[in-house]
Amino acid sequence: MIPSHEKAFGKANTQLQEMVEFAIEAAKSGERIDVVERQLFSRLLGIGHTGLRAFVTGQGDGDTGPGIEQNGVALRRLKGRRQQK
Repeated sequence: MIPSHEKAFGKANTQLQEMVEFAIEAAKSGERIDVVERQLFSRLLGIGHTGLRAFVTGQGDGDTGPGIEQNGVALRRLKGRRQQK
């Protein structure tokens, strides 16, 4: 079974390929630059969102154990886990 974060990275790869194909077709058809720019930027944001979501999913729930210390100071933990939306 493929972990969900790897599936999401695969989706980002597919989105990137679709963006490249769009740019190639837009160039062939002589599309206006402002139209191409808006489409590419929108698609790029989508790829970034998919990649970031994949990264976060791959990090798990963030539970580092019963306590955490930084620079010799014990840091407070939340009383409960946050729910992923």
